[in-house]
Amino acid sequence: MKIKKRFFILEILIIGFFIFSSFSVYALGMGPAKTEVNFAPNYEFSVDYIVFVIPYYQKLEVYAVGDLKEYVKFDKTNLTGEEGFKATIKLPNTIAKPGENKLFIGVREVESSGEGIATRIAVEALIVVRVPYPGKYAEISFSVNNANVGEPINFVVGVNNLGKEDIKAKTDIEIYSGEEIIETLDLGVKDIKTQTSESFEKDVSTADYKPGSYKAIATVDYEKIARAEREFKIGTLFFNITNWTSEVEKGKINPFYVEIESLWNSQIDNIYAEINVTNQEESVDFFKTPSVSLGPWQKAVLKSYLNAEKLDSGEYKANIELFYAD
Repeated sequence: MKIKKRFFILEILIIGFFIFSSFSVYALGMGPAKTEVNFAPNYEFSVDYIVFVIPYYQKLEVYAVGDLKEYVKFDKTNLTGEEGFKATIKLPNTIAKPGENKLFIGVREVESSGEGIATRIAVEALIVVRVPYPGKYAEISFSVNNANVGEPINFVVGVNNLGKEDIKAKTDIEIYSGEEIIETLDLGVKDIKTQTSESFEKDVSTADYKPGSYKAIATVDYEKIARAEREFKIGTLFFNITNWTSEVEKGKINPFYVEIESLWNSQIDNIYAEINVTNQEESVDFFKTPSVSLGPWQKAVLKSYLNAEKLDSGEYKANIELFYAD
C-alpha cells in the first residue's frame, strides 16, 4: 500500500484569553493548528508544537484528548513560558472507526494554589487520522462559479477515495433550469487508487444561456453512486428596484429609501437614483441619492430626502430612475 506522507497545514492557532484581576492578564496559543495523516498499520509520526504564552513565566501542562489519545507520547508534559514540545503518535495495527479520527493535543494553565481567579486557560490543536472505509467508498466535492452572459462556467468535481479498494469513477453533470434538464456534461472516467483523490473539470460556454438561476447536479458512479448539488447564476447588466418609501409625513423633510438589487456578476460603480415626485403631472419635488458601488449580486438601499414641508395630505407619484454603467 502506498502511504501518503503526513503534511502540516500551515496555520498558527492563537487563542487569546484576557482575564482581568489584580494579578495578571493571560494569553495562550499554539501551532501548528491542524495536522492530517492517512492511516497505515503501525505508522509512527511526530508533530513539533510551538507554544505562545503571556506572561512568560506561566506554568503549563500538556495533554491529549479524543480519538487515539492512548497512542500519544510527549517528550515533556510540563512547560514554563514559551517552550516547545513534541507529540509522537504510534498508530495501532488496526483502527475500528473508519473515516476521520480526531485527536486533540492541548496545553493548559497549571492552577495556582494561591488566591485569584480559578479559570484555567487552555488551547488545543487538531490531528486528523484518516482511516479507510471497508470496500469501495468515495466522497465528492463540487464547485461551480457564477458568470455573466457569454462568460464560461467552470465545473469542478473532486473525488476522494476513502475506501480500502481502488475505484473507477465516471462523472456526469446535469444542468437544470427550473425542473427542466437543459444540458448534460460528460466529465469522463478516471481510476482512483485508495486514499488518493482526482479532480474532474469542464468549462461550459453560456452564450446560449438566459440570465437567471440554475441548478447543477454532479453524479459520480464508482459501482456506488455519490451526488452533490450546487446552484449558480448567469448575470445580466440589470438592476431590480425591489422597494421604495411609500408613505411620508407632511410638514417635514422625510428620508426616502430605494432598495435595489444587482443582477450582474461583476462590480458596478457610480449607481444612483433620481426621484421626481409629482401631483397630477406637476413636479412637487425632485432629488437625487448619493452614488454607491455594488459587487456581484449585491443589494443596497439608496437614501435621500423628500421635502414635504409645503405638501398637503394625499397621493403622489414617485418616478424613480436608476443610473448605472453609464
